[in-house]
Amino acid sequence: MGFSGYLIKLGGAGGDILPLDYMKIGGYKATPNQRMESEAGRAVTGFLHRTTVEHTSTKIEFETPPMTNTQQAQMMQLIKRHFTNAKERRLTIEYYNEEDDSYATADVYMPDIEYTINRIDTGTNTIYYDSFRVAFIEY
Repeated sequence: MGFSGYLIKLGGAGGDILPLDYMKIGGYKATPNQRMESEAGRAVTGFLHRTTVEHTSTKIEFETPPMTNTQQAQMMQLIKRHFTNAKERRLTIEYYNEEDDSYATADVYMPDIEYTINRIDTGTNTIYYDSFRVAFIEY
């Protein structure tokens, strides 16, 4: 299928595209199709033996550009609208899978976000945040 102009759709194929404006240039990282082993180890001869499970897991993370509290709230509102379990921050996404050059759907969670305030303008009630990391990790 190839790349179709977006990296992430929140809510799956019929969902909302996460605008690229929320991703800092050079700040997007994807680790698609991570293999997992049910067991792995080295034989006495030194050769590695792996039993790889069928399910793979994808991790997507990106740095945002610096933004204001209003921009941050708009981005979070868009993401939260697609939570299927707010307590777990669980949602479905469609993402561009670089390994397969196609789009895939994943059930993911969004880990905690750490915010750093660069400055506060009390005259306009505006908080200016430094860039921060957002991640989606597949179950």
